[in-house]
Amino acid sequence: MLPKINRLKNTKDIERVFKNGKGFRGGSLFLKLVQNNLNTSRFAFIVSKKTVKKAARRNQIKRRLRNIIKKEMPRIKIGLDMVVIVQKGAESRDSKVIKEETEAVLRKANLFI
Repeated sequence: MLPKINRLKNTKDIERVFKNGKGFRGGSLFLKLVQNNLNTSRFAFIVSKKTVKKAARRNQIKRRLRNIIKKEMPRIKIGLDMVVIVQKGAESRDSKVIKEETEAVLRKANLFI
């Protein structure tokens, strides 16, 4: 689980990321990010019902993504709000592939220190 300080929960903040953010695609993930004026980076994860039908599977994918991001937090730049959107095809991928795709999209967005 991500620490509370690193969670992006406010609907207004998520809408701001969608409206003003820059997007990066990598495999079955789409990352949208925007600057914030905080000393931390915050994340939100979206897996739609259209993409993955079963709620248990949607939650499992989000848990895996949160765990990957938690482990990578020391390497990720601060002062950003990010939304990770899961696209079609992620439900059939295992943890290792999801981890590689997550790292690839973070590298593509130049988020590592």
